[in-house]
Amino acid sequence: MIKKHRGYYLGLVGKYAHSHGLMREAEGLAAAINSIELTCEVYQCQSMIYYLQRDYISSDRIFRQILDASHQLDGWYFKANAFWGIGKNLMIQSQYNAAIPWLNEALEIFESVNARLSVATTWGELAVCYSGLGDNRRALALLEDALKIEAEAGTIGNYQVGLANIGNVYFQRGDHLTAISYYRRALELAREIKDPVSIEKWSHNIRVAYVKLCNAVDLPDSRSV
Repeated sequence: MIKKHRGYYLGLVGKYAHSHGLMREAEGLAAAINSIELTCEVYQCQSMIYYLQRDYISSDRIFRQILDASHQLDGWYFKANAFWGIGKNLMIQSQYNAAIPWLNEALEIFESVNARLSVATTWGELAVCYSGLGDNRRALALLEDALKIEAEAGTIGNYQVGLANIGNVYFQRGDHLTAISYYRRALELAREIKDPVSIEKWSHNIRVAYVKLCNAVDLPDSRSV
């Protein structure tokens, strides 16, 4: 559906009002031909645009609509992505304990069909949850496993996010030098693929880590010199 694709791409570049207008038109067309599958495709695009807008309530609501509709469809795709999307929205709001069961439901389906990139993505979301709950060892193991899959697949966009997330774990541990090294690698890749949002985020993380590092250094008292 052209309207769905146009709406999604407009949302990716931040033209949200126009994006949602086209999505509503696409949803109407899918309903007119009574296609649950096409409706779910539109819903999935809508939910991700709402996520980008940080409207997690709307994103969660639509992912739950996909989950309800998925019971009327054969196959695994929409059900797994609905579980993942609900978990992702909970994760980003720091509701880690609530997010983990949803993400594990998605992971079980992804693993059963050997959807390796989706497995890696879900490991990354789970890692954020475990790190937020203080289980950094488990988080690092998941992130490192995810990086291996993303490296094999050549998915630079996901790979640089994984590097930055490992940096975040080391940052939380207080190992700011190691965190900076991961942020720098992520920043290099973000510049390579011309990803302005990630460039800004990883640059910010580097600055914050340097501030923390400097504050941790015990400078001599100038009065004793």
